[in-house]
Amino acid sequence: MAHILYLTNFPPDATEEDLRALLAESGDTASLQMDTEERTGMPYALVEMVSEKVATKVHRSLNGYRLGDHYLAVSYPDVDPKELTAKQRKAVEDIVAQLEETDEVPLRQIDAMARLCGMPFIEALVK
Repeated sequence: MAHILYLTNFPPDATEEDLRALLAESGDTASLQMDTEERTGMPYALVEMVSEKVATKVHRSLNGYRLGDHYLAVSYPDVDPKELTAKQRKAVEDIVAQLEETDEVPLRQIDAMARLCGMPFIEALVK
């Protein structure tokens, strides 16, 4: 999963070939799937790079890269909150409650931190 990237904020008229050519400068692309975000109507692409190393290179070199009059946003896809254990999920919800957040974005961000940093980090945040 670490070699899958989410690309957005590229020009609406950008083609798959345009994106593949840009990505090729950093390494080989295993697959690329373009679509439109239902909520915003903005185009995005899910890109699978051939390795985690290549994905990291793409992320570092293309995040914020100017393409036309747009600046690319390259990130790793949101994690699936169902993959957390019940204890991890509870810790994430506690942090969100302590921060008095109601938006889904902070929840997903803290969720990702739990998966990346582990429970000791999350428990330290709750204290």
